[in-house]
Formats: sequence, structure tokens, C-alpha cells
Amino acid sequence: LKKIMGNNFVKEDFVWSGRELSEVQIKNLVKFTKKAGRKIEKGDEILIWEPEMMVMGKAVGGERIPQYVKRNGAFEKDLLSESLIDSKPREVLQMKLHYYDGRVRTLEKVYGNAKSVDFSKAEWDMRVKTGENLSGIEHIEIAHTHPSYALTITSKDGQKFSRPNEISQGDYSMVADFLSRLPPGKKLSIKAITPNDFYYESTFVSQ
Repeated sequence: LKKIMGNNFVKEDFVWSGRELSEVQIKNLVKFTKKAGRKIEKGDEILIWEPEMMVMGKAVGGERIPQYVKRNGAFEKDLLSESLIDSKPREVLQMKLHYYDGRVRTLEKVYGNAKSVDFSKAEWDMRVKTGENLSGIEHIEIAHTHPSYALTITSKDGQKFSRPNEISQGDYSMVADFLSRLPPGKKLSIKAITPNDFYYESTFVSQ
């Protein structure tokens, strides 16, 4: 059968170094590589990043905003389970409010699609639940999933192409917009959680 937009690759078309992607995730990867201008072909080697390949707590991102790599815990794994990674991938976002007295308030989950999630719904929920009174809150945590894997593709001629799946510029734009509406001195962290069993985190303080 003729390939439909090149999206019907199967696992056997690639060389796997370690774990293999599901058919759903392979389609996700093909779409991503096309958008990135990198053609994926039969015989390419695919390496899914493992936590052991990362240095936990280390800042990555080069000249960009530092992102710290950390291992997924129970909270992150719960959001990933809601992300339907291998059936119908979608971003899931949830906010936590950390109070000065040690209390932690977890707000409602917000569900998006494979590419984005509407943060304004989470912010609205926060403002309704707090009655716009943020004085007792020390730290606002925004956690969301990236429902695809960080990986490296190596072509047959040895060229490498990596998808770190880290916090995106779109995520940072959302953070900057939100920070502008917070009173001064509030700590804000953004997490991008991957199914590789690690997440990226950046932290800011409102001015």
C-alpha cells in the first residue's frame, strides 16, 4: 500500500537502541521530524533517552534559561498516566500551591491535545479557589506533560538528530505572561514531564 503522508512506518522499519516506541508514538515522531525539516527513513537508529543518561539536578539549556533535570515521582507519573501516551497522547496540566505554613493545595487537572494545553483554565481555577488572595502562597508549581519521548535519531550515514522534549519557548511565554499578573516575590516553577521517567524544571520569582 502507498504510504499516507509517510506516517505508516512500523517498528520493524527502524533499528532500536534499547526501548522501542509504540506505533502511536512512531506516528508522533514522523510528524515532528517533518515539521522540524528532518526526514526520517527506514533503517534509522532510534535511541530513547533513559534517566541513567541524564545527570539529575544538572542544568541544561546552554545559553537559554536553565532547566534542571529531575526524576519523575508519584505526582509526575500520575499526570503521565492521564496523558494516554500510547493511545491518544495529550498534554495534562496541574497546578500546586505551596503555602508559607507548609500546606500544599493541588488544583484540578486540565486536559489538552497532543501539542498544547490551555493554561488559562488552570489560572482561572487558581483565582477562584483562592478568592484572588495569594498573600499566603510562597510557591506556585505548574506541572504539565509532554506526551512524547526525548530521543536521538541516527541516520544510516551517521547524522544525528535529537529531540530533548524540554520546556519549550511557548511554555516560557506562558510563564512570562503569568508572572506579570502575580504580586512581587512569588516563586514560580514550570515542569515539563516526559514519559522517559524524568522531567525538566525552571524556576522564577515575580517582580
